[in-house]
Amino acid sequence: MRITNLPIWFKQITFQKESRIIANGLTIPYLIGSYAICGQPLDDRPIKSLILEVIESELEVCAVLQKCPYIRQYVIGVDDRKFCDKYIKGQIKFENSLGQSSLFITQNASELGSDLDNIVAHFEELYIDCINNNKFLWNNETKNWELFTEDEINLIEKGK
Repeated sequence: MRITNLPIWFKQITFQKESRIIANGLTIPYLIGSYAICGQPLDDRPIKSLILEVIESELEVCAVLQKCPYIRQYVIGVDDRKFCDKYIKGQIKFENSLGQSSLFITQNASELGSDLDNIVAHFEELYIDCINNNKFLWNNETKNWELFTEDEINLIEKGK
């Protein structure tokens, strides 16, 4: 797969991990906002579109959805497929249309369940207000969702 064909969610996560900006992953609102900044806004159900795009991605790695212990928000990260299949194989798992493991939900996020519609509904309840108000950036000091800063927009553009 050519680098230009990689999904935005994957490019943002790997760019920020390689740049040592994040340790675990990026929040769902942040990823949805990244699509808008990159000129590819998701449809009228952006959370469902994002989760489906993550599940259907045909990558050499897996997405891992967990609750980040530092910010206490759900984040999506990436990890090696062999690692995931070996060490978190007992966790909730989704496969792409090729039958490959594509999304794992870790034990600390297992309350989301294994039903895609319920997971999307849970995230819509949590995040729809901030997404509708273009507040994609979690501020861990104020414990609030905020608009992207100019620096954050530049970072997203650098990672696309």
